[in-house]
Amino acid sequence: MTTKEIIQRAWIFKGTVRRYFLVRFKKRYVEEQLKRRRGKCLQCGKCCEMSFKCPLLDKSGNQLSCRIYKKGRPLSCRLFPIDERDIEDVGGRCGYYFQY
Repeated sequence: MTTKEIIQRAWIFKGTVRRYFLVRFKKRYVEEQLKRRRGKCLQCGKCCEMSFKCPLLDKSGNQLSCRIYKKGRPLSCRLFPIDERDIEDVGGRCGYYFQY
């Protein structure tokens, strides 16, 4: 693993920790951001593999699916992306965007 890759993974892990704290301790901020969020999930799985590969992500051929998408997903998964920084964490490609 190169130094650049290590720095990139550390940055993404920092985003994971940031989202955890936002969801639990900055609920008003999260609510305000979600009011601005538009679009829909592309179900590409990028957010499920940012810090680590989620064990609940099922890859069958070219299809991706979450084993608990409809029931039981953690709050941080359901609320992703919270803001534009989260979209940057997945390489800028997401079905969601924020309108200001």
